[in-house]
Amino acid sequence: MKFPDPIGKAPVLFLTGAGASVPLGRFTSAQFVNSFFNSARVRDIANRDKTTYGFTTFLQFKPQADIETILSYLEANVSAGERFSSDPEFVKRVLYDNSPALGAFIAMNLELRDALYAEIMDHFSDVDTERAGQLYEPLLADFIDWFREVPGSDQRFLSSRLTTTRR
Repeated sequence: MKFPDPIGKAPVLFLTGAGASVPLGRFTSAQFVNSFFNSARVRDIANRDKTTYGFTTFLQFKPQADIETILSYLEANVSAGERFSSDPEFVKRVLYDNSPALGAFIAMNLELRDALYAEIMDHFSDVDTERAGQLYEPLLADFIDWFREVPGSDQRFLSSRLTTTRR
C-alpha cells in the first residue's frame, strides 16, 4: 500500500481515536466499519466465492469489530499463514500437501487488508487541514508538553511543530 506523500513523508503522524474527527465530518469507528463492509470494494471481493463472503461477514459481525481489531486480525492471519506455509511438516500433515489452499487464505486476508487501508485513505484524505489543525491544536500542545520532559527529545523540533500548527 502506498501512502500519499503528506502522510508517508510526514516526520510525525498523529492517529487519533475513534470519533476524534467527527467534528470534521468523518465517521466514528463503528460507522466506518459499517461503511467499509458495505463498500463496493468489499462487495466485489466478497461476491467472488462463498468462502470469502462468509469470511467478510464473520469479520463484520465480530464482537467489538473496530478498524484496529480488524486490521490486527487480518495481519495476524497473513503472518500465521506465511509461517505455516513455510513449515513443510504443517503443509504435509495438516494441509495434506495442498499448500495452494493456504495461499488462497493469505491472499484473501491481504486483499481485505489492502481494501481497508484504501478505504481509510479515501475517507480521511480530504479532511480540511486548517480545521483539523484548529481542532487538534490542544492535543498537539499536550503532546509537546509531555515530550519536553523526555530526556534527549529535540526541543527545537517540538517547538517548531507547535508553531507550524498555530500558523
